[in-house]
Amino acid sequence: MQKHPDCSCFVVDGYPRNLQQANMFERKIGKIDLVVLIHCREEVLLQRLRSRWERSHRLDDTKRAIEKRLQYHNQHSPQLVRHYRDKAVLRVVEGDRQEDLVTNDITDVMTEDLNNENSVQQSVKRYISSLTESSCYDDSVESAAAMGNACKTPEVHSGKANGDAVEDKAMTTDPELVNKPYVEELNNAGEAAEMAEQQQREAELTKLREAKIPVIFVLGGPGSGKGTQCEKIVERYSFTHLSTGDLLRAEVQSGSSQGKLLANIMEEGKLVPLETVLGLLQEAMLTRCKNTKGFLIDGYPREVAQGIEFEKQIIDCTCVIYYEVSDAVMKERLLKRGESSGRLDDNEETITKRLTTFKALTLPVIDYYKDKAKQISAEGSVEEVFIQTCAVLDALSA
Repeated sequence: MQKHPDCSCFVVDGYPRNLQQANMFERKIGKIDLVVLIHCREEVLLQRLRSRWERSHRLDDTKRAIEKRLQYHNQHSPQLVRHYRDKAVLRVVEGDRQEDLVTNDITDVMTEDLNNENSVQQSVKRYISSLTESSCYDDSVESAAAMGNACKTPEVHSGKANGDAVEDKAMTTDPELVNKPYVEELNNAGEAAEMAEQQQREAELTKLREAKIPVIFVLGGPGSGKGTQCEKIVERYSFTHLSTGDLLRAEVQSGSSQGKLLANIMEEGKLVPLETVLGLLQEAMLTRCKNTKGFLIDGYPREVAQGIEFEKQIIDCTCVIYYEVSDAVMKERLLKRGESSGRLDDNEETITKRLTTFKALTLPVIDYYKDKAKQISAEGSVEEVFIQTCAVLDALSA
């Protein structure tokens, strides 16, 4: 937006996806003057997304990805609808019809209260046409937010079957009545989907907890060798190795809606929300619990609060293995690795900062779990360290 200071209208496609994003946009950038929500029945959405999958094989159009996207939409849309309805900027367009009818309605809605100059009208029409010509039309589950002049009266638009005219189904200035049937429909769908998902998750978590599978937090500073030890544990004990970094990267590469949000967060150098990390860990554990003898949670928790939330939402940890290495040895190992790895964070200045951060955040975790923590000196050879590791793991099953 800053790159286009002379632009008379911004169309923000597919954003915001939740109330937090909406509030942040308004706080950081400015108010939204018009929100166009394309409403489609779920069976229509499924049909369109499946058809697109057959054409393009997009990673976020798989059956599992579609289910997750619809659950997310049903969960968060009611809040967004109420938020923008109360601000009197919401317009709903019925999207279960032919593309040209939907296009005409969106164009009318977007041009009606924006600048009526012909150039702006043509610009908006070109934008809407580009949506229907591309796969964006299939994403009618998303909202489109337009910034321009103030919108006055929310409406629901639905073109007649012959496309000759546009019929306003509802026009009112009473915020309690605006789009009330649509809000109620979303509320019911959202509550039902959320309840079903929660019940299924709780049932799966109960099975995980009753299975009494060992859950081990594996901690150690950069260069401590914990990754190598995890590989050897997996090979010998048939445990499952879960790294939060690997899970985040896999989600980004999946192309899912959540993956796209994570990519933006990581590109901006921001911390990924704890709830997101826990959600990925929980899903990974539930998916693999039937075929594993234990879980190694590598590099997690990084601070006490993360450990507390993990045990509150997922399962108690059985043991904490802490690979202790002096700063001098870790620095020496990392600098040596840097000679061949090409990693940008394997330089002396960055290493020193990483070690300082590790001590400040992680050592309190060791203290918090002192009754479960097993400290292993990791300055010896890989095999020497693994012998100590095996002694700890063997004691758990004794």
